[in-house]
Amino acid sequence: MAQFLLVGGTGFIGAHLARRLADHGEDVTVLDAGFDYGRTGSELRRAILEWRRRRLLADVPVLHGDARDAASLRDIARRVRPTHIVQLANLPLADLAATDPARARASIVGGSLNVLRAAADLPRRPSLVYVSSSMVYGHFDREPMPEDAPKRPHGPYGQLKLAAERTLAAHAATAGVPLTIVRPSAVYGPGDVHGRVLQRLVDAAAWGTPFVLRAEPETRLDFTSVHDVAAGLHAAALGGASGGVYNITAGHAHSLRATIAVVRRHTPALQVVTAPGSPQGPPRRGTLDIGQARRELGWAPRWTLRDGLAAYATFAEKLACALVPDPVG
Repeated sequence: MAQFLLVGGTGFIGAHLARRLADHGEDVTVLDAGFDYGRTGSELRRAILEWRRRRLLADVPVLHGDARDAASLRDIARRVRPTHIVQLANLPLADLAATDPARARASIVGGSLNVLRAAADLPRRPSLVYVSSSMVYGHFDREPMPEDAPKRPHGPYGQLKLAAERTLAAHAATAGVPLTIVRPSAVYGPGDVHGRVLQRLVDAAAWGTPFVLRAEPETRLDFTSVHDVAAGLHAAALGGASGGVYNITAGHAHSLRATIAVVRRHTPALQVVTAPGSPQGPPRRGTLDIGQARRELGWAPRWTLRDGLAAYATFAEKLACALVPDPVG
């Protein structure tokens, strides 16, 4: 019988993956250190984390542990004896990697190598899915961007994700651990608390506050529903080729201008103000090629940006109403 261990499984993507696995009758255990990455305190954040716990993780065993602690990780893996491990326990945002590169390397590269070694220590080697990022490509030089395109990551986050991919690939074969790498892009949906652009956009619409745009309106991203990413990770764990690498995205980029227009259809009163962004800015991105995931995993995205944002906006509005008491008198 399949037994999943999700390392970093209480996070945004991990919690949705845990819910999907449980709903599909899979045995799943979550291991997480519960880091807040310095972004605590808001009532909204606490409410979203509580929603994750009650809605996504309610019936899933959650163990406390840090992927950077190799001995503890090995002991937990021996207890759980997973047949499939998904490694999600990476410092989650590019700006955090830039401000604390030593911590980012310990999390992204060191923690991932510890997960591989814990897998290799088990009598029956589990498969390992590493959740990387489309940031490993750097500036897109073609569209759609295939998995075998040159990797020229732009900034510490992409560089460390690529270093983790290469480190795992170099050790997986000799360790006897089947390794699959998945590269999502611009993931959005209910449960995000890290201030990604679509979370800020949807929350601004729900709360009636201005959305501050700090990037060029024509910036294009392959925005991907977290539900589609969870389905892709499930498929990769069960059917990914050892050594396989898969873009798991919507397969269609949208500009920020067009994305704002989608939210405005749902919330016409949305206000947008522009502000200067980082001088360096993110890499130039666009559509990723998802043909390999379609062919080899039998996976395809189901959520359009319009439908995904409508569902996300409805979630955010309900949460805002729950947090703001009805006026009296």
